[in-house]
This record gives sequence, structure tokens and C-alpha cells, in this order.
Amino acid sequence: MDTSLDFWGSIDITLEEGTTTGYGYSRLTLTAETVDWQAEEYFGRYHCHWLAGAIHTLTGWQPITFDAFNGPRSMAVHSGVLTPDGQVLDIFGVRPVEDVEAFYQQALELPTRHRRVACVDMPGDVITDRGCRGDRFWWARKLPPAGLATYLHFARHLVCTHIGEQHLLPTEVEPAPAAPAAPDPRTSPSFPASSGGSSMSGIDEIRGVLSRAVEMTEQAQHALAEAARAVDGARQAVAQVAQNSSRDEVQQVLAQYGATGDAVHTAGGQLAVSADQIRTYAAQL
Repeated sequence: MDTSLDFWGSIDITLEEGTTTGYGYSRLTLTAETVDWQAEEYFGRYHCHWLAGAIHTLTGWQPITFDAFNGPRSMAVHSGVLTPDGQVLDIFGVRPVEDVEAFYQQALELPTRHRRVACVDMPGDVITDRGCRGDRFWWARKLPPAGLATYLHFARHLVCTHIGEQHLLPTEVEPAPAAPAAPDPRTSPSFPASSGGSSMSGIDEIRGVLSRAVEMTEQAQHALAEAARAVDGARQAVAQVAQNSSRDEVQQVLAQYGATGDAVHTAGGQLAVSADQIRTYAAQL
């Protein structure tokens, strides 16, 4: 792979339909040699694992991943690389490992631990898509030419800015199939979705997920409210018949409708409580 690929000026990126960054953006503009909020949004709250892969390709430094634990389950919430002096390098700069770990632990209110991971093992160990496991260039396989140049540019910029360019490997590393040509900076590539990714790589992304959870909960509440009205209507209709009938079947059906209506009303109330708890939790992040 030719790691000298680069871009200049600005480049517009569009995420695949149905995917967004942590703040809910699907379109961003990245500017060469500029780590602004849009670069942090994309490489810090959407594709941090992929950026770690790119930096590893340029330097050979080992990726480090931060996992948040919720009971027996864990999720990889962020990745960077370990610099020669043992700090974390990512789109946000250079920080001590313990500071990054403490940040996610405090923000998520979940136990957070770090682990070193081989770049070739990140598919499956960090992101759920195992298709490129064992491939050191897994992070680049689904990128269009402009996307590959963009990742390499920001990886190179971070290393040179915070560490020094003497740490960069030669521009030619192990050959990779179909190495792309340098892109036209006017192109507007559609970047791949974070498919298979354990892609909660930032607090804002988690807030976005929680916001969508609230929306889906509200939709369920509306559906239950409609169901409750329908059940109540059916119960009232059966009740009219039950007034003039002593058959056990009719009385049993009436009781079943009553129990079903109570269950639907209870479920709606439980969803309302859950939505309020999610909103409170998101506000505290």
C-alpha cells in the first residue's frame, strides 16, 4: 500500500444512508491539516477504530481499545494507538491512558478498562465484522480512493503534529491489492457505514443512540395507547352482551379483556418511566 496518498483543500463526505455520527450528522466537510469539530466528529465519534488502524499502518504502533462493561457484557467505546512513551494518540491529540479511561468511565457511569489489541485482530475483537480479520489493512478495504487518502492524511497529520514525522514508516509498506490512485480533491465520496462496528466511539454518539431509543419508545407508547383504546372498546362491547347473558364463556371473555386492558395500560406506564430514565441519563453524560 502506498501510504503517501494525500489530499489537499477540503473534501465533502457523505455517510451511507441511515447512518450518522455521534451528533447525528450524515454529511461533513474535512479540511486538510485541520482538526476541527467536523474532524473530531467523524474520526472521534464515528470511525475512531479505523483511524487507529491507519495510524498503526503509518507507524507500527499498537492499537489500544477502551471497553465499557455493563454486567457481563462489554462494548468497545473508543480506540487509539499507543505512542512510544505509552500515551494514547487519537483525533483528540495525545493523552495519558488513565485520563482516557477515566473520561469514558465517568461519562458512561460504567466500569471502563483498556486493552492492547493487534491491528489484525481488530475485526472481531473490536468491531463485530470479522470479514477482514488477519488483514493489517482491514481499515482501508472498503474505502474509496478519496477516503483512503483522507484517512492517511489525518493519521499522518496527527503523528507529525503531536509526535514528529521521524516516527513515520517508509511510504511503501507491504503491498496491498488494488492500491488506488491519488484522488481529485473535488470528489465527494460516499464513505462506508460503520458496519459491523462496535461503533460507540464517543459520548455524543451514545447520546444519539439514546435519543433514537426515546423516539422508538414514544412510538411504542402511541401504539400501546391505540391498543388500549381498542381493547377497551372490545371489552365494552362484550360487557353489553354479558349484561343479558349468564354463560360462562361470555364472562370469561369479559374477564380476559379486562386483564388484557390492564396489562396494556401497565406496559404503557412502564415505557413512559423508561423514556424518562433514558432522558435523564443522556442529560447527565
